[in-house]
Amino acid sequence: MRRAFPLLLALAIVALFGWRELSDRRLLDTPFEPDPSREVVLLSTAWCGYCAATRDFLQRNGVVFEELDVERSERGRMLYQALGPSGVPILLVDGEPIRGMNLRAVVRALERG
Repeated sequence: MRRAFPLLLALAIVALFGWRELSDRRLLDTPFEPDPSREVVLLSTAWCGYCAATRDFLQRNGVVFEELDVERSERGRMLYQALGPSGVPILLVDGEPIRGMNLRAVVRALERG
């Protein structure tokens, strides 16, 4: 049993993260009604796949946003540096950052009501 515990723990961790990935993928295809009064800025790069997925998610759901490439835009670079660089995408909703492709947090921040 002692030898099996680390294996079972590892499988549980993989299952948990795999489940989250699967549920996040489902969320990509789940429409929501965004609040048009929110100011939304996407900090991204041209080569980032998570940035592209976040951009597509916002566009499919009718979110009006400004996209700033942190490598090509001076304003984007300045905002990114001010937030403390930690990778992209970073979505700013009314100035509050959502780091990474966290679609649950995006929906919570943007959903009407």
